[in-house]
Amino acid sequence: MGLLKTLFLKYKIFIFISLFILVFLIIALLYFEYIKEKKQELESNIYKSHALSMKKNLFSMIEQKKSATVAIALSIAAHNDLPSVIQKKDFSNIGYKKLIEKLKNDTFYKNIWIHIIDPNGVSLYRSWTGKCGDCILSFREDIVNVLKTQKTTSLISVGKFNLSLKAIVPIFKDGKLIGIVEVISHLNSISEELKKLDVDSLIIVDKENTKKIKVPFTNIYIDDYYIANFDAPLELREYVQKRGTDTYLKEGYKVENPYIIVSYTLRDAQDKGIASYLMFKNISEISTTGLEYSIFKLFSLFIFLFMFIVIIIVILLYNANKKQKEYYKNIIDSSTDIMIIKNRKSILFVNKAFFDYFGRYDNMDSFIAQHGCISELFDKDSKYLQKEMNGENWLTYLLKNRGKYFKAKVIFFNKVYYFSIATSLISQKREHYSITFSDITQEENYKQELENLTVTDPLTKIGNRRHYQNKIEEEISKAYRYKSPLSLMIFDIDKFKSVNDIHGHDIGDKVLIEYTSLVESQLRNTDSICRIGGEEFVIITPNIKIEDAYALAQKLRVMIEEHKKIIPITVSFGVSEYISGESVEDIFKRVDKALYTAKNGGRNKVVKA
Repeated sequence: MGLLKTLFLKYKIFIFISLFILVFLIIALLYFEYIKEKKQELESNIYKSHALSMKKNLFSMIEQKKSATVAIALSIAAHNDLPSVIQKKDFSNIGYKKLIEKLKNDTFYKNIWIHIIDPNGVSLYRSWTGKCGDCILSFREDIVNVLKTQKTTSLISVGKFNLSLKAIVPIFKDGKLIGIVEVISHLNSISEELKKLDVDSLIIVDKENTKKIKVPFTNIYIDDYYIANFDAPLELREYVQKRGTDTYLKEGYKVENPYIIVSYTLRDAQDKGIASYLMFKNISEISTTGLEYSIFKLFSLFIFLFMFIVIIIVILLYNANKKQKEYYKNIIDSSTDIMIIKNRKSILFVNKAFFDYFGRYDNMDSFIAQHGCISELFDKDSKYLQKEMNGENWLTYLLKNRGKYFKAKVIFFNKVYYFSIATSLISQKREHYSITFSDITQEENYKQELENLTVTDPLTKIGNRRHYQNKIEEEISKAYRYKSPLSLMIFDIDKFKSVNDIHGHDIGDKVLIEYTSLVESQLRNTDSICRIGGEEFVIITPNIKIEDAYALAQKLRVMIEEHKKIIPITVSFGVSEYISGESVEDIFKRVDKALYTAKNGGRNKVVKA
């Protein structure tokens, strides 16, 4: 016993170190097995994330092309000459071929078709062929539905030639349906856009719908399946055919060396799957940088630590931790997205991309001193993220709704940016969070340009009825929320029918343009004027009570009467103020009734409701 005690005291440091090394060796081996499992999990998450991203990109591109195709169809349907052309059935001078050529040269619409159909379902004009005069109702259920509902429709369907995207818009004259404009586009531009993201595509029509294609646009097949995109790579067609096409058509994703393959189902108007959009991305192009290196570094670190006493281990761990922080900081700084590390009270860290947008500040502290938080730059447009959402701080609201998609509009020194925002928890104990701002300014501007095509009156260049509907709902929401006044005016030109009858429609159009411009010149930037009928207009005036709105209407009425350009005219006004809690329809009925009273009371008057 004495000898053992003597040996223990003599070699206790060695024994301690040996036991320490043994414990750490066991931990290292267990930890290495854990790292291998985490590696597989991380790789799986990376592939899943890429698959979701590819699906989101495809969905966004399809929706954008749907919107653009509808905008083209609406623009064609709104052309003033189209009703008379349909009635005469003379399309010789319609000029659609020039329009198609311009779209081909200036946009991503390389293969667009225009189709005009009368109210009986008879084809009057096809831009891609001289054939016309045939009734298409027996095989075009979508046309039957539009004739029945008289509503604009956008859908993906399979026809005689190809899988295509269609926008179908009814045409009216004097409130009566006189025909249909159909704009047909294809999905090749989407596959070309995906190529820019290193994604190749196969658009595979299912067997049932392949049978419907009698004159194939691409003339490309895999077994009994029709391929709808011209740029379908031969090697991918052979790859899918060799492994069995059926196995790839179910929606989801597969990882097959060397590809990650994502299948997205294209559905028709009845939500029935008609084709599968297969996206292929080479796994070698999906970055897993740092994964293997981190595993090797951690394992080597443990081996090295076994050779030193605890204090050396602590020093090495400290240095390794410092390097790791710098490594992740460099990764964050290399991102083109703005990344902010924040607690619930203040900003802790921003990456370099932050100063690409807010370069007037040299560092984070100077930005915080001026603005406190980036939310101070959020625009108050209710469509976007606000500093406070439903009475909660914006970050708290984002964290509670982490699965939802949010966008922010940021105005910095008169420059407007749009961002999509994602949040994630870094440390629950410290309440540290990361917020990523991804720049979507280009997409938002493009979306707004498309929206402007559908909300502008083509004659007077002011808002149309759709714009009025959107704007009045927005202003009523603000008035109700902030308890602020809101007034609405409606006016029309007295005896305008006689203007058209006596002077002709050209003079009538000039009158509308001239006097619309006159009225618009007297309004504030915050006011909105919209044409909601032939000679009927509304003016939305936020933050104005009825007395001031009445005075403005009187001023406009007198100004119009004294203007006397083109031809002298007079107008009648109805004016009303929003009552808290009432609907869009309620205030419109009241102001319309006031206009009716002004008309019946002798015209050239302003009546309050």
